Amino acid sequence: MKLKMTANLMIKKCTVLIPLIFLLACESVPVKTYQEPEPNKKRQSMSKQNTSSEPQIDYPSIQRLLGLDRNISSLGYAEKVFNTCEVGFGYPSNESCMKKVFVVIHFKLMCRDSEGTVVRQISEDDLVPLANRDLTWSLKNANGILRTDYNGNAQVVVISPQSQKTERFRISSPKDFLLLRAGDIQRLIVPSNWCN
Repeated sequence: MKLKMTANLMIKKCTVLIPLIFLLACESVPVKTYQEPEPNKKRQSMSKQNTSSEPQIDYPSIQRLLGLDRNISSLGYAEKVFNTCEVGFGYPSNESCMKKVFVVIHFKLMCRDSEGTVVRQISEDDLVPLANRDLTWSLKNANGILRTDYNGNAQVVVISPQSQKTERFRISSPKDFLLLRAGDIQRLIVPSNWCN
């Protein structure tokens, strides 16, 4: 009888202790959280090519080092070839050395007050900057989201294995999209359905 009571008491203690041990063990395991990065003051868009196994690349520092950090109102396509082992800023200096191309595209997005084909020439008075808009973009295997500034200017930055000058660049609003050669992008005039 005494043995039966002791066994029942042990079982009761185990049913309380075992869940408590698991609970304490779970609380001591570190949990990784993802924190959204601060938006860059230049309102630029970096490509989404990195995976968690790749190093974190410091795009703005490489852009400055290569002399591609021009003013956002300086429109057009620019690129420079660099060696990953020589540049640093997230690239290791002694393994997997390769040539890559740093691409910067600055463009201005303007809305016209009409849709479809226009017979008369469009003047500056007919254009309004597409200001403070979130748009999606893609360029070959890279893509991202960008936000235009108050003048309709935006920047896209991509690191690629080869030149992207002749590749098709797509920029999309929720209602429509444009498809152009990356090297030709500067000032883009879109119809009124983009403006609303």
